[in-house]
Amino acid sequence: MTDSSTGRPRLILHAGLGKTGSSAIQKYLRDHAATLSAEGVNYLGMQIERPVRDALDFSAGDNIADALTTPPGEGQHVRDRLLTLLRTKIAAAPAAHTHVWSQVSLSGAADLMRPVIDELARGLDVTVILYFRHKADWLASAYAQWGIKHKTYPGPMRSFAEFLPLADKWGADYRRVIDSWRAVAGATVEIRSYDMVDDVVADFLTATGIASDSPSDGSGDRHYVTPDDAVLTLFKLHQGQTDDTALPGDLALLFDALGLANRTHREVDPDISIPAGEEWDRFVASLEPEMQQLRDAFGMDFSVRPRAATVAAPAPAKIVPVLIEMILALHRRIEQLERKHRARTLPPGPRGPRRAG
Repeated sequence: MTDSSTGRPRLILHAGLGKTGSSAIQKYLRDHAATLSAEGVNYLGMQIERPVRDALDFSAGDNIADALTTPPGEGQHVRDRLLTLLRTKIAAAPAAHTHVWSQVSLSGAADLMRPVIDELARGLDVTVILYFRHKADWLASAYAQWGIKHKTYPGPMRSFAEFLPLADKWGADYRRVIDSWRAVAGATVEIRSYDMVDDVVADFLTATGIASDSPSDGSGDRHYVTPDDAVLTLFKLHQGQTDDTALPGDLALLFDALGLANRTHREVDPDISIPAGEEWDRFVASLEPEMQQLRDAFGMDFSVRPRAATVAAPAPAKIVPVLIEMILALHRRIEQLERKHRARTLPPGPRGPRRAG
């Protein structure tokens, strides 16, 4: 996809899907916004919050996600706000030849966006780009994100099968997403396969024709890695305590702060222990010939009966190590804070005599 042959500025709408490297693309665009701007590419952000502040700006991703899920028949106020914002942000970068808005909630908002795109297309060449991956893999990732980590539904924690009917909210009906966007934008809808690329950021830059002095570093599709199953289990146990919806919140921040979010934890058999009962007796008996030789050779007394071992109680094998690491890390941080606090509050020590100048 090269620069428009019409000579008009371009608007690229990266509409998702979520869980197809969208966060990596958004992180790249955000981190390299200044470089891209110098090259004529204006990144509009996720909430259309760039490059200047506006009274109509969306303050958070959830706010714009809610706006984009407004039924088309009830969304005139949303369309007016989006059109005004997009025009304002595009006009604020008159030197740009390409404007990029990346927002995964756009995937299901084609009908809502139709009048907005029709208006913008009067002065811009509009392109919509969508990434898809095998649905089984996508649904598993979606369940981890919106079924467990971010509990997006009321009531008790749902199983994978119970979550599936909710997945349409994020674009699980691939055909409907594609058909609805093609009905709005026609041939300017670009369909990409997440499964067929090694680096989704590099693919996005190539597909959109964005030439940048800051190429992807080759790790572009791994900005947000699905947490280790031990970490997901902790999210499940924590989020399952409420009957309301629940953002990842403090638990996610704690995992990030402690560097545990992307760790892989090893399975450990909690029953591994010193033998007990009859197994212990057989072990003791197996050593008796050696003990008897030592008695005969050196007169050593081994008459005290070896104690029987106790078996450790079973525990959730992959969860406990995570909890231990969290506790230890928090302990170390608390100790550091206490040392800093003591250093600030202790009275100064006695001063020695001043040296003569």
